Parts: sequence; C-alpha cells; structure tokens
Amino acid sequence: MSMDHRLKTLMEYVHILHLLALGTPKRAAIWTGMSSKSYWHLSRSLGTQTGMTNDWLKRQGLISIRDQWMKAHGYT
Repeated sequence: MSMDHRLKTLMEYVHILHLLALGTPKRAAIWTGMSSKSYWHLSRSLGTQTGMTNDWLKRQGLISIRDQWMKAHGYT
C-alpha cells in the first residue's frame, strides 16, 4: 500500500468519524467520507447537511451570508 493511498484512507476515516459525531446517519457519513467529489460538491450532500446544520455553523462562529445581505438591504 503506497503512502498516498494510506493518507487518503486515513482522511476518509477521519471525515466519516467527524460526520458520525455530528449526528449524520451512518450510511450517509460513509458515502460522503468515501466520495472522491470536491468539497464544493460534498457541501450539498445529505451527509454534510445533516451533520453540519445552520445552527452548528453559527455555533462555530461563522456568519450567515443571507443574514448579512438581509441586514444590508434593510430587511432585518
């Protein structure tokens, strides 16, 4: 097994464990963790969206682009 293959396997395993810890269903976490798609595409997957909810992102300190746009245009 090459070093690159070991690193890729380790990274997939870490992604799966993180998604499971966030409450993602086991099957969705495995599919997302094993995917070779880019992070951009994975951000719209069931596995990512069930674990990394908007509430979770807010608790991490990230701001909502939608909320900022609404505030800038006087909606809130």
